[in-house]
This record gives sequence, C-alpha cells and structure tokens, in this order.
Amino acid sequence: RRALRGLYRTCAIPGCSTHYDRCKLHHIIWWRHGGRTDLANLIPVCVHHHHKIHDAGWNITLGANRELTLTLPDGTIHNTGPPNRLAA
Repeated sequence: RRALRGLYRTCAIPGCSTHYDRCKLHHIIWWRHGGRTDLANLIPVCVHHHHKIHDAGWNITLGANRELTLTLPDGTIHNTGPPNRLAA
C-alpha cells in the first residue's frame, strides 16, 4: 500500500479526485481469478469506481508504465498516461 501511495495521489480512474487514503486497492486481474497482490496488479480506486468495475462491467488493463486502458460496457475506451507521482 505504501509503494502505491508513492505513485498515486488520487483514485486511478481518469478525472476522479478522491484522495488516495480514501481509496481501496483493486486487483486488475481479480484476486478470485488468480490475480496476485503485488504492484504489477494493483491500483487505487475510490468506492464509487470500485463498484463500477465489479458491478457495471468496466474493464481495466494496466500498461508497462502504469497507464490505464478503461473499457466501458458500451465499448467506449479511455486511456491514461502514467500516474502523477508524488515528489520525493
């Protein structure tokens, strides 16, 4: 959790300003489907967006530089760049 905190200030979903401390950690490959609990498979998401992912059919993939591809059920695709890292 601390390592992700250094990468994200807010929910990883584009446009969401929910502070990291109010987010849950989401497994990109769901834990119940064998997803690992490690940096390569986790992003912080707020409760609202966590429900959208699990209950409304949102699909997320995570790129090599932590850029997200968010695919909505209607086929709309949103791409992000890497997260805004906190200053050291």
